[in-house]
Amino acid sequence: MNINSSKQTLSLKQTLKNVFSSWGKRSLEILVMLITVPIITRHFGLELMGIWLLATQLSQHIFLLELGFNTSLTRFLSRYRAKNNLRSASMYLSTSIIFLLIIGITVIILSPLIATLFDKMFLFPSELGNQVYWLIILVTSLTGINLSLRTGIGMLSSKHLFDRIALWESVGLLIRLVLIIFYFYFYDPNFIQLALITFLPSLFGSLMIFFDGLKSNRDLILSKDLITTKVVKRMISISGAAFVITISAVIVRQTSSMLAGWKIGVDQVATLAFPILIVFAILPFISIGATLMSPVASQMDAENKQKSFYGLYVVIGRYVFSMVTLIVIGFYFLGDLLFGLWLGGPKVDSNALNEITKNVVIIFSGVALAIPGFILRQILIAVGKHWNAAFGEIIGAIIGILFGYMLMAYTSLGTTGMAIGISVAFIVRGAGFLTIQGARYFSVNFFKITLDSMLIPLMLMLFAVFCSKVMLTIIGFNDIHSIHYDVLSFGIIFSFWIVGCWFLIIDKNHKELVKNYFKIT
Repeated sequence: MNINSSKQTLSLKQTLKNVFSSWGKRSLEILVMLITVPIITRHFGLELMGIWLLATQLSQHIFLLELGFNTSLTRFLSRYRAKNNLRSASMYLSTSIIFLLIIGITVIILSPLIATLFDKMFLFPSELGNQVYWLIILVTSLTGINLSLRTGIGMLSSKHLFDRIALWESVGLLIRLVLIIFYFYFYDPNFIQLALITFLPSLFGSLMIFFDGLKSNRDLILSKDLITTKVVKRMISISGAAFVITISAVIVRQTSSMLAGWKIGVDQVATLAFPILIVFAILPFISIGATLMSPVASQMDAENKQKSFYGLYVVIGRYVFSMVTLIVIGFYFLGDLLFGLWLGGPKVDSNALNEITKNVVIIFSGVALAIPGFILRQILIAVGKHWNAAFGEIIGAIIGILFGYMLMAYTSLGTTGMAIGISVAFIVRGAGFLTIQGARYFSVNFFKITLDSMLIPLMLMLFAVFCSKVMLTIIGFNDIHSIHYDVLSFGIIFSFWIVGCWFLIIDKNHKELVKNYFKIT
């Protein structure tokens, strides 16, 4: 009994370590972004910052060559270790490392060609000379080296050591933060130096994760004799759905900005790349409800409790949609103020900051309308319908980006056209494909599953906005172009939203939990 109790306690401790370390790393990522982005932007200006963002986005495209191997490696190592079949586990580990090493070497060899093509695709300022060419070679080569090292993530994940992954990635982030602050304060770094102080710490983190992974899997053997093409085919087959979802995310996050830079100029990239950066930095915190529902979905599906589960989906959907609508309203009223404080400087045009605010509001509006889909995607994956989710993701991404490109190319909207396209991508895959698939799973119609989770929060927010307008009109404050007007408007809306959430949104059982908590404290 003591042994079992000890094992359960150890499992609980590891679970808590994994949760808190992962969220700690995510918070650190946002902190590093908040500190380093304005430093780099004020040094280079928005136009040259756009070039840097294009280079980092190229790196993310190269990481697609990982082909979802880490996801598959985690699964196969866990499976064969559970069966005590260490030879098969060793085959998958050896094959993954060598296969990704070959891809990485190929990327490094092709880096001059990639840099040449990149230089021809975009019109870079002539005063930079060959600096962009060598920047792309450096970024491409360092990313190529990183490919095989990232198998360490799969190794540690298979042993549920997510805290070790978070630790070394956090160390890399902290080193990068210190180096950027140091170099930009004491020196005048160029793109090449910026690439080194940005990518080398990440490479160090990956190297430590790799060695840590090997150390935690000492019972496995690395040998060229264990490498087989059969293993490669099986891993690609298993990781296919995850790979498609990753491609979809990259299309929205990176390809959209690269198309903007190619079509309308690199000086416009930052006005689109920054909004995307902000939206995807906040999304993990929005998605926590969907993430927590994943294991619940698996259990309730196995027990055929879809009706009970649907009630839980509606509650979580209302919570998440309420929060996202508040974020949209917050950026609408306070975006110019916040971005001015964050990015403002002598090399940053105020019109560009206004464009960033507008694009953030547009993209987040699409996210808000796609909230049912965000939650339903996790549910579909958890109950084995991962290809349904993957199909909706890729179709939505392609439709949205193509629509955004047409707006950007054939109208005067500029990057706002692509922002609308990204918003459409979220709506098509979230409010369209994924919601339809979710409705089929729960055996309800499309309108019911949408309105049950969105109608009350939407009516609450519209009522709060209406009340703020009425109150400001009554007191005679009609200067809509004033910062004070925006701040006061949001303050009134937020107050009504808080009260309304308690009475209309929060589930009665959760209200009791909150009341009991405050009674205890």
